[in-house]
Amino acid sequence: MSTINGMFYTLINTPLQDQHYAFFEYLTRILLHQENLKIIKNESIGFMFFLDLLVNFKVKSSQNNLYIQVLSIFERFVSKLSNEEIELMLDLLLNNDNLKKLNQNNDTSYIIDVFSILSIHILLNTNPNLIEKIFSSQYILNLFNFLDCKCHSVRELFLKVILACLATYSKQKKKDNYGKKLNFYNFLNKKLTQNKITQNMCQTMFEFAFWDCNNPNILYPHNTSVVSTLLNRSEQADLIMNLSKSYIDQSRNNSRIIQNLDILEIFFKIVQDLENMEEKEKTANIFRCEMLKIFEAYLDEKQNINLMLENANFLHWFYLLKGKEEIEKEQIMHIIQKIINEDFSKKQCKILDQFKKFMFDDNNEFLFQILKQFFQKLIQNPTLKENFNNQYQQYFLKNFTLLVQNLDELIGVNIQLKILALQCINKLASKNSGQIRLIMKNLSLFDIRDVLVITILQYDIQTDILVNLLEGISFETVANHQLFAEKHTLASIVKFFLESKENFALQMMIIKILKHDVAINEENQKYVTKLFDNNKITQFFYPQQKKKANQSSFAKCLHSNQYNQQNSSSNNEDEEGVNRKQGVSFEEFLNEFYSNTWIDDRKQILLRINICLVPVKIENQNYENKINGKIQSRKQKLIQQFQQEQALVQKKNTEQELDSNTKLIKAAEKNRNFQNKINEGIEKKLSEGEISFLNIHLGDCSQNNTL
Repeated sequence: MSTINGMFYTLINTPLQDQHYAFFEYLTRILLHQENLKIIKNESIGFMFFLDLLVNFKVKSSQNNLYIQVLSIFERFVSKLSNEEIELMLDLLLNNDNLKKLNQNNDTSYIIDVFSILSIHILLNTNPNLIEKIFSSQYILNLFNFLDCKCHSVRELFLKVILACLATYSKQKKKDNYGKKLNFYNFLNKKLTQNKITQNMCQTMFEFAFWDCNNPNILYPHNTSVVSTLLNRSEQADLIMNLSKSYIDQSRNNSRIIQNLDILEIFFKIVQDLENMEEKEKTANIFRCEMLKIFEAYLDEKQNINLMLENANFLHWFYLLKGKEEIEKEQIMHIIQKIINEDFSKKQCKILDQFKKFMFDDNNEFLFQILKQFFQKLIQNPTLKENFNNQYQQYFLKNFTLLVQNLDELIGVNIQLKILALQCINKLASKNSGQIRLIMKNLSLFDIRDVLVITILQYDIQTDILVNLLEGISFETVANHQLFAEKHTLASIVKFFLESKENFALQMMIIKILKHDVAINEENQKYVTKLFDNNKITQFFYPQQKKKANQSSFAKCLHSNQYNQQNSSSNNEDEEGVNRKQGVSFEEFLNEFYSNTWIDDRKQILLRINICLVPVKIENQNYENKINGKIQSRKQKLIQQFQQEQALVQKKNTEQELDSNTKLIKAAEKNRNFQNKINEGIEKKLSEGEISFLNIHLGDCSQNNTL
């Protein structure tokens, strides 16, 4: 054994050439026998000799055969290492001096290949001491520091190693939140975001979010097959093959399930900062779009949506990408709609709580766009699936009702959303079966619709929007609601009538509402009459009321209208016939009403309307202030809580940064001590060789003298 050690000591300071390949090939054959491997590992410096060759660039990856031979011998040792040897190895690899060398040297293949091999062994658990030592002695912190390396390939590989260690250790120890409890994911996020992000790193984060310790291929370096080729010829080949086959079979049968939401969150945080690194890479926005498409496909697995709704503030993930390309925004909105629709199929939805917890959108624009798109899509496709499951329709309508009822509390008073919600209710009622309408009635959706109509009419709305809104609304029902009178809804309707000079369709709608829909109730007639306070106008709208006839052209218009009504009634014509006959009279009335001669009358009518609506507007403003105050108060509490949590995270990050730097420095000291020990061994061997030479030489001289 001393001879073998002597050879190792001699080779340490020898420039390795291709002719040394024969020696390493011979040694590899010897090490195929377990006993030989054990002897050389335990009774020689063999293992550290090979590490020294790699770390100190004494054999470079450009020397292909020799490098692979040395790497292969190193791999043979890994599964047999003791705790002491593992610690020695990690100190040699993960130290401050080594990190500096990596930043200065272009050849970083050895560190990438070595840690790829180690990560595969960790996954296969060939040496339980390895993963245990990494965590028990906090070498995991040393690994984090190598994310600061200037070389992208090194950072990409160490990211894989860290994630593999966290996932494997958590699974072996059955500690799902191990990495989270120790702040490792926050520390990882800090390390990643303080350096440039590459597409490979984003891809790695995404893949590990769904990684169940079942795919060894994920741990191989990018753009090289050295490690995979080497391991596929090693003792671990069968284990790797079986694990890969199991993963492929599982992928065929099942969709990918989220394994780690913390990693997925980091993915969304770093992918927003992705820049175009190299010409050969896809542009950043194309890459993001592709990743979002993959993620959306994975959401076909409902378990993934449930996991996100229960455990993640996923709205914040997508909010981070809101400022990117338009196509990315569309994809994000599509993903969110997919989540909402799935959640609405559940007995108790969770998305409303997610909306309430969302705090980063100061003007609620992001949440507004989400809700707006949800309502628009429902208007476009209002027919509810009947065979989805037995209770899908009921659950969906129940959750939809909760959304509409909580709309103000979620986003404040937003008339545009109220209009869309109203249109949704009308579409759902008209495009579904009587059974659906019965469910809607039992959920008070029609009562909610009436309240929405009354509320919307209190605000300024574009006339073309109002026309679409009033279509299909039965004001006979709306007028019976308690709020109709309390909110002076008729005053709002008459005000729209005054302001609709250029919109004939709206004029005709309002005339119908005032003359027919609400006129059933005499109190409504009296209210309108009081607003107009004009016998001529009252005679037009409510000719049954006895008023003195006026023989002006305007009165003739009224009498003509009365005549048409009486004539149509005597002939038992339908309403459509009445409208046709009244059409000319309506036009004459409208021309007269909006003429310049009626300017003063219209001003007086508007004045009386405003007197009725001022208290309503004050009440509405107070309500809006109250709602906005509640929203701001809720957000403020959430922000304060978030800031407190972030302060703790930053404190922990700082502590871990300090600990990791200290670990690197100590590892460098321990490594230098080891190198000194190696050098002392070399000197000792040289000294022993010199003494041996002198003894032999002097012995020969003494023998000659005797002769």
